[in-house]
Amino acid sequence: MNHSNTSSRSQSVSDKKVSLSAMYAAPALALAALPLMAQEANDDSKKVSEDAEEIIVSGSRLKINSTATKIPLTIRETPQAISIVTAESIEKRFAQDTISAVEISSGVSPGRVAPGAFAGRGFRGDRFTMRGQEGSVRSDGFSFGGSLSSFDPAAFERIEVVKGPAGFYGQGSLGGFINLVRKKPKDVFEGNISTQAGSYETYRVDADVTGPLNDANTLRGRINAGYSDAGSFVDGVETQTRLIAPSFEALIGERTRVLLQLWSQGSEYIPNPGIPTHVIGNRIEPANLPRSFYFGIPSQEKSNEEILDAILRIDQTLSDRWLASVLFQGSKDDTKLIFDSYGFDFGGVGDAYMYANTQEVNQDRWATELRLAGSFDAFGAEHQVLVGAEMNRLQEDYLGRYAYLGPANLYAGNFAGAGIGNDSNLSVYSDNRTTVKNKAVYAQAVLGLPVRTKLLLSARYDWSEIERLNNLNNSGTDSKKSELTMRIGVSHEINDHFTAYAVWAQSFNPVTARSRTNSILDPETGSGYESGLKTEWFGGKLDATLSVYQQTLDNRPILDPANGPGQSFSISAGAHRTRGVEAEVNGTPLTGFTVGASATWMTNEFRDERDPNFGLSINDSIGRQFSLYADYQVQTGVLEGLVLGGTVVSYGDREYITRRNPSQIYADGYERVDLHVSYNAIPKWELSLHLRNLLDEKYLERASSTTFFNNFYGSPRAVLGRVKYSF
Repeated sequence: MNHSNTSSRSQSVSDKKVSLSAMYAAPALALAALPLMAQEANDDSKKVSEDAEEIIVSGSRLKINSTATKIPLTIRETPQAISIVTAESIEKRFAQDTISAVEISSGVSPGRVAPGAFAGRGFRGDRFTMRGQEGSVRSDGFSFGGSLSSFDPAAFERIEVVKGPAGFYGQGSLGGFINLVRKKPKDVFEGNISTQAGSYETYRVDADVTGPLNDANTLRGRINAGYSDAGSFVDGVETQTRLIAPSFEALIGERTRVLLQLWSQGSEYIPNPGIPTHVIGNRIEPANLPRSFYFGIPSQEKSNEEILDAILRIDQTLSDRWLASVLFQGSKDDTKLIFDSYGFDFGGVGDAYMYANTQEVNQDRWATELRLAGSFDAFGAEHQVLVGAEMNRLQEDYLGRYAYLGPANLYAGNFAGAGIGNDSNLSVYSDNRTTVKNKAVYAQAVLGLPVRTKLLLSARYDWSEIERLNNLNNSGTDSKKSELTMRIGVSHEINDHFTAYAVWAQSFNPVTARSRTNSILDPETGSGYESGLKTEWFGGKLDATLSVYQQTLDNRPILDPANGPGQSFSISAGAHRTRGVEAEVNGTPLTGFTVGASATWMTNEFRDERDPNFGLSINDSIGRQFSLYADYQVQTGVLEGLVLGGTVVSYGDREYITRRNPSQIYADGYERVDLHVSYNAIPKWELSLHLRNLLDEKYLERASSTTFFNNFYGSPRAVLGRVKYSF
């Protein structure tokens, strides 16, 4: 099936078997190209499945996406900007974490408290902003991990970056979310094992095996496993991580599919507090320190994290054009973060204050969802509908303890004189239990209109309940809110190459921040407009998106200006507006040549004159960012199989707001150049070499509005090598 041929595509839409294939295949293929039917299915059904896969996948780009809408639409038909980062891209760029993996996508910026590659774990995990708002992380559509989590990308088939209001998924950011799509079982046996070694005593081994588990090929399995032991360019910092992610698929008869996905990730690490900075004029400047500097004394006892997650999905075909799905998730995330001694603040001559801190965060989450999706013909066109209901619950227990150890001097390095933290000198400063419950119903329709136009209409109603208990004073507070959110979008296929789209959507995001009166603040609510142009060339092998958007968020929690020392009460801000333009190009336009480029321009400000932050841009704002990834594989001659490639990322100045007497301050932008070389002409083997920060630039990769700590240098020049064997 030629998906660049409009008449062929229109004809397929009216074919009921292809409709069944798309309805059944999209949840599978948009969740990693799963088989559609049992082996006993008839030949016609198998042919439909093969045709569906052909129009869905082209090169390394996914052509059907259900994450943004929960309905199978091609990316061109979806009235929303979406970026897809493939496993191949993650592997080639030696991405160490989720944030590094998505840095080539437009509209995504690293969060202020997530350290970069080789910097080690810090106070927070995978943090990022999307379109000027803090984004959220999901795995196969479900909320995933906790506030301190950092995810190993080895078991992901791809990462979907869905931009704009994510209200269709309930509690979500106005800016969008990242969906981590796990690798799923395949119907053929294959596998690979790889070993990796490099700078800062970094070692890693990975294995990935999949295939049928019975002769009838109705039971399939896959297991991803990995172990890494990595040092850091920061003295005393190290991380050990192990990952086991098995999945199983059962095809029962010709109409039922059962998919079970499991995830177990454990980490032990000595965390990195980052370096201090101070403000000179309106610029955030790091202290004059080497990149290897540890601000304090590395902890003797390692911090640790354990993530356990299970997702069960059952798909039942009701007829040629209707599919019912039920999904369950249960997850647990336990983290203990230990800092024996870290520095806080410093004066002009280097005087600092030393503290010890431990944080224990335990999260238990469960969720269930029921979906009914189908299609029908009316007025000469096919229309798709989706209705669903879901429930989820999150309970988080947080215990924080700290101690002031005494003074020290940053440049003298006399941190040991202040002592270290231990059970005898740590005092509890926070002991909270937060419970978040949510119920929702939703409905959506995608209507086929004349002249190659699709109209998307969706509505969702949420009931949210938050309870917060303070075990220190036996006090509690709760909040019950409900909200209707809507989305209206349209896409119009201008010709075989261009599709125009526009969308208006609302967001609803309950918050746990509390006011000075101990009440939970009102939920964030927002709305956004987006319009753009999507295009495909070279038979669909190269695609591009240009989008323009405006978003307005109300009730964003900000620090209460009346806070005294040690207080962290919040107030709800008035309107905050973000405007931006994004451009992205991805694909393989020529044999052996792969390219991905993105650019973002954004402005934002608080618009309410009553706000203490009036006229200022939020933390981590970046007015301009650009990325380019490209590689070429030699096709003939003695160098056949040699791949040469590189990545360039460029960030403009980053904006922050001072904590007291709010004003705008800036951290310098930076550029980084990476190179990679690989060779795959030897059957079943691939040899790869990655050079990070080729020019050895010294820059702040992550910065913080507090300026005291939580600022992280980017890695010096580093080399990583990998040997991979496939079977």
